[in-house]
Order: sequence, then C-alpha cells, then structure tokens
Amino acid sequence: MTNKALGIFILIVIAFSCQSNNNTPQNEGAPTPQTKSLSQKTNSQQDKDATPHTKDRLDHLLLQLDPATLPLIHESGVTTYDGLYIPTDAERLSLKPYPTLGYIEIDTLIGIIQLIPGDILVPSITVLTRKGQKIDSRNLIIGSCGPDCGVECRESLIIDKGLNITLEANTLNQPRNSEGPLPDALVTVTEYLQKGKISRGGAITVGEVKILTNHPIE
Repeated sequence: MTNKALGIFILIVIAFSCQSNNNTPQNEGAPTPQTKSLSQKTNSQQDKDATPHTKDRLDHLLLQLDPATLPLIHESGVTTYDGLYIPTDAERLSLKPYPTLGYIEIDTLIGIIQLIPGDILVPSITVLTRKGQKIDSRNLIIGSCGPDCGVECRESLIIDKGLNITLEANTLNQPRNSEGPLPDALVTVTEYLQKGKISRGGAITVGEVKILTNHPIE
C-alpha cells in the first residue's frame, strides 16, 4: 500500500480515539456541577453531540472496506529462527488499500479489524458507534511471537458468529547463536490458548493465557 493511503487510515483511527478521549472527564474526583450535568445526558443527546465530520470519515472508510464473514479466521505469518517475519499471502493482500481485515457489524455498532505493522502484523479491533464514537479497542494477539533469535512462531485469531474470540500461538524454541543451532541444546514446543468475547455493547474482554503444552522434542 502507498504511504499516503496508510497515512489516511492512521489519521482516521486517531480521530476516533481523540473523539473518545475528549468525552472523558479530566476530574476523576467528586463531580462538579458541569461534570454532573454531562453525566446526566441521554444516549440520544450524546449521539447528537458526535461531530458530523467524524461520522463522515467513518462512512467513507466503510465504503473502502469489505465486511468480514464470520467466523473470521486469521493465520499470522511465521516468525523465523533468524528473527524475520514472513507474512502470508492473505496478509499481503490485506495491506491494500488499507491495512485491515474488514469490519463486522455488532447490532448497532461497527468493529473494524486492522493489521498494525510492527515486528509482526498484529490484528487489532476497534469498536465504534455509527456516529464514529469509540467504544473499545484491543490487540487480538497472545504476544508470544517476535524477533527473538531461535524462536519459530505463528499465531492465529478466530472470531465466531457469537462474537467469541479464540487466540492460539505455537512456538518452536531452538537455542541458536550467529553460527546456527547450539549443539545438544534442548528444543521445546509450546502451545498457548486465550479466550475472549466481544459484547453486544461493544466491550472487548479476554481471559488469561493458558499453556496447553510445553515439552521438548527429539
């Protein structure tokens, strides 16, 4: 994708975040008359307060994206022993024109699933109202993969039709140095699992990471 397209996409996501942050009172103590008045606004009034240009940007973005089909299944690329990340063909295609996997509809809300470039491509979801107000966001990754020498790793994400989240990771740890594998070093395989949920109200929760297996191989 071009730097210009990536820049536009990042600006849109930042705008949603700023919209949400500006709605958060700075005084977390006893409410002042002003903050008390704000807290008594109805949801209808809050929707009216959403700036029209934010909604316009969301509508424009959705026109550029494809709706995601549930269950959504995303297999990450592989982190190699040398600390390199090799994206899948699907990930390469997902980077154009915007780095996303599409969007899902959650009743009256929208969940945009994007790929965040870094050491690896990290899937992340941002839940917004139709007015463009941010409800919640979270990276959908266990985090076991990275540019660590001697570790081959792959992660996967599943969001099913019930909006349940399943994260899995598999790592093969082979101690190495600049010359290659260390002689007689123990090679281990580890499998991780993490479960979560997107509520109908847009909140994203995940549980603890569980280690399913961790054993040496011959």
